[in-house]
Amino acid sequence: MRISYKFRMHEGSKQHRLNLIVTMAGRIRNHCLAFQKTYYRLFKKHCHKFALMKHIAKIRKRRKEWQIVGSQCVNALIVKLDLSYQAFFKWIKTRKGPERGTPKFKKSAGNGSVTFNQAGWAYSSGNRIRFGKNWYKFIKSREIEGTIKTCTLKRDSRGKFWVTFSCVKEDVVSQIAGSTNTAGFYFGIKTFLHCSDGTTIESPEFFKTSLPEVSKGNRELASKEKGSNNRLKAKLRLSRLHQRIADRRQDWLFKLAHPLCDRYDRMYLETLNIDSMKRLRGREVSDLAPYLFLQTLKWVACKRGKHVGQLERWEPTTKTCNQCGHVQEMSFTLQVFECGGCHRSINRDLNAALNIKSLGHQRDGLGDISLDLNQAILV
Repeated sequence: MRISYKFRMHEGSKQHRLNLIVTMAGRIRNHCLAFQKTYYRLFKKHCHKFALMKHIAKIRKRRKEWQIVGSQCVNALIVKLDLSYQAFFKWIKTRKGPERGTPKFKKSAGNGSVTFNQAGWAYSSGNRIRFGKNWYKFIKSREIEGTIKTCTLKRDSRGKFWVTFSCVKEDVVSQIAGSTNTAGFYFGIKTFLHCSDGTTIESPEFFKTSLPEVSKGNRELASKEKGSNNRLKAKLRLSRLHQRIADRRQDWLFKLAHPLCDRYDRMYLETLNIDSMKRLRGREVSDLAPYLFLQTLKWVACKRGKHVGQLERWEPTTKTCNQCGHVQEMSFTLQVFECGGCHRSINRDLNAALNIKSLGHQRDGLGDISLDLNQAILV
């Protein structure tokens, strides 16, 4: 299995070279994107990634500033850009899944990252890593397990640098083959998670509670003159605030994922259409971060040998009675599911969580689950 480890780099006098590497990588990416757009406008077709690699290799011989970025890093940028285009072409043909767009230009002086494969970096042990000819220190908060395959250097909106190691390690031996210690989870807006055992988990809504500070930071940024040092300081203050909110949310999600993996061996969730949810209730959905929680839960479960499964997107979990299987239409405003078949009344989200658990069992070949009415919370 593949696991990533992310560490923060120490600040020092040599970081100007890291700034140059990430900035030039962003300029190379923008040049490749501009070349693809021009190529399509002239020849009405997409330039192959290998032809683009040869083109950039010739330019790098003339532009000395581009040579600070290794050739393998440049090729990795081109491959990543090509994958974005291929995903867009696939969506255009099928029109299935979330809507895809063409890659966009990015500011080279803002966020950015560079991926190193074999050359251009070195790491043996400890908390020191080499990029080019210079050695740097990072805060090693935990031990790195497995074989390191790639290393990614990233710069965030605050100008801080992070290093991420992508490692491959042996799969954890799973002991849950015949385990029935399972649970189904249903995402909600008002309640973050509804579990099939009747428990609910509320989200702290970190962005909502920090909204007055964010609004004040936005007003201060808008009042500063463009290009001034005061505007740059206000922008950094706002970036630090957003990063602090994101760090608190990520910390809470990890502290939620670990107890769930301690309590259950198999966890089932539904597949959400996040893009459609954001169109309806954008800021609330982003504050809840269901996709980030799913990735965090999978990461923790993978390290512990637990199982996280997802159902198909169009499973009628909220429209089906978990007791008799009767399917009926239901408005989003109703919070109580009143079955027209067995005349059972139950909380809408709890009924969906029970259906998710039952369908997950059937999909994994563990048999159907016959639930007792006394195990559910009746309304």
